[in-house]
Amino acid sequence: MPSGALPTTKEEAVQWYIKNYDAATLCKPFKKNAPFQCFQSNPMSELERLSLAYANTQLVYGVMSSVFVLILYKCKKAKRPTDTDAEEIQKLRRAFETSEARTEALESMMNRRNVAPTDENTSEP
Repeated sequence: MPSGALPTTKEEAVQWYIKNYDAATLCKPFKKNAPFQCFQSNPMSELERLSLAYANTQLVYGVMSSVFVLILYKCKKAKRPTDTDAEEIQKLRRAFETSEARTEALESMMNRRNVAPTDENTSEP
């Protein structure tokens, strides 16, 4: 390796550090702060504490609301049909059948007379 050049392989790097630095110099920063450990504790400000408390309260409220809605949804009972519902269905069916029969009768009468059906919403001048 030429002088002044930086090492490019592992073996060259080991030889370069042995030549330029002693073991105590290389190990000193790692003994003081072994793999990046930090023992310093910083107290939180009052605003930070309040912000974290508010965020945690929102989280708990959201979870509890979701669970409550889920419980209500699971407890919901289906409405069972009653006799009055069946009677109303029969009335609607009869009304539909009679209106359908009336429409068919009117159409057949108009076809026999060769009269074109007119729209009730239009007025002739």
